[in-house]
Amino acid sequence: MTKVMSATLFALIATFASAQSDTRLPTFATKGQEWEYRNYMPYLGMFIRRDDREVTTFVYKVVVVKDSAGSSYCHIIKTGTAAKNPEHEWHRDFVVRVDSQSLTLPVDYYLNDTVFQCDFSGGAAMRGVGIATQLSGDSLWYPSSLDSTASLPLTEFFIQQRVHDPAAAMYKADHPAGMPGNYKIKSKGAIISRNIVGVQKIRTQAGEFVCLHIHLHVQYEKPRIANDIDEFYCPTVGLVRSQDKAGNLMELTRVRKKR
Repeated sequence: MTKVMSATLFALIATFASAQSDTRLPTFATKGQEWEYRNYMPYLGMFIRRDDREVTTFVYKVVVVKDSAGSSYCHIIKTGTAAKNPEHEWHRDFVVRVDSQSLTLPVDYYLNDTVFQCDFSGGAAMRGVGIATQLSGDSLWYPSSLDSTASLPLTEFFIQQRVHDPAAAMYKADHPAGMPGNYKIKSKGAIISRNIVGVQKIRTQAGEFVCLHIHLHVQYEKPRIANDIDEFYCPTVGLVRSQDKAGNLMELTRVRKKR
């Protein structure tokens, strides 16, 4: 169980990212704008289909936009739904700042922050095991255009994962040396490098997008491990695809503009 939760923590962290705005089409500052993403876990074998790897669907919707001192402050609601268990649904609120030069997003904006063990491992015995991950740190900044020479600031972040295991809680009295039913995992990490590799076309279910290809190297303290992440961003829609070296994947599947 401990190994599963530890691996899950860092697999989930690999899905967080930022996006960009375009002054010609500031979709983040458009009330009613929606984006849909799907999260996939790594391949576990030769015959595992992509659909079998899907864990979570995210929908982001802009509900309020307020302008102040040349910037737009956008209230965005994220709804997460488990692919295999649609009754597992949760919501997060974010405030995103957009101006003529950049987009600033909370560091946990794209984090796959709430997952139930049965959503990716299956089995009724795992149905009540929940994993909630919190990420805090400086906001992430991106340019508002396809500027491949832009310098991207680095950041540090803190991770806290809360795990709820009803079965472990039930048998704690019989096995006092076992894992408690509710516990926390804490760690600290840092983005060591964020480099723009170039400009590249990416095709997903949502269409074809011209993107900045950004490579990140991330290090964690506990356990002391590292991860490499490739992200693809289109200035008009934000994140299009993010994939780490282990095969965790997040991809844009739908864009719906204000009607």
